[in-house]
Amino acid sequence: LALHPISHMKVISVKQAKLLFTSVACISVSYMAASVLYIFVDIGNEVFFLVLMLLGLGMTSSMRARARERLDIYKRLSDFAVKDCVCFLDSDRPIVYGNIADLMRAKGFVPKDAREEAALQAFDETVRTTLPVAFASSMSRFSFSYKDTLLIGAFAVLPNFFDSWAGLAHGIPMHHFAVKGLDVLVRVLALFPLSFAVMECLASCCLQWRGPREWLVVTLA
Repeated sequence: LALHPISHMKVISVKQAKLLFTSVACISVSYMAASVLYIFVDIGNEVFFLVLMLLGLGMTSSMRARARERLDIYKRLSDFAVKDCVCFLDSDRPIVYGNIADLMRAKGFVPKDAREEAALQAFDETVRTTLPVAFASSMSRFSFSYKDTLLIGAFAVLPNFFDSWAGLAHGIPMHHFAVKGLDVLVRVLALFPLSFAVMECLASCCLQWRGPREWLVVTLA
């Protein structure tokens, strides 16, 4: 951290990629399953909305867990104390403390002749005042970026759009296809990103709630 500007720091949750790919897969499968069932048994819409509701519950639960994780990390950084950190080998602790003290002296945070204890305290204060702000600005509030929502939206609605495209050769009027294309653009560029943003804002409310009240928030989101 001492060798790189804080503005270059980027924090990405390890669960983010899994959530993205799971969302793409589930939405794509639900759309395709609804289309197939609609052709054969005319219950495609009911199945689609059921699957979409279950997917929404899973996504809002994941969004809420990520918001809580983000808040916990912020609190831990705000209360950071190097002596509370865990060493893989406890016998290495004096070496680690010594290296931190040398770093703080070399960077001018403490005088060259400062005691190790003073250097460690200065290190704690530096972490508490610098990293929480850097962390909050580098880790996005939202699980999905705008590009992520475009990807999810594209996988969700493009198969149906290509079906309409193929239908041009079988007599579908051009103006119907144009309306379908406009509908796809609105969904992908605006509706999906806005929906995910609203879901995440609602899912992040009242993080102190647990149990039935928490499930109420997740269901509403």
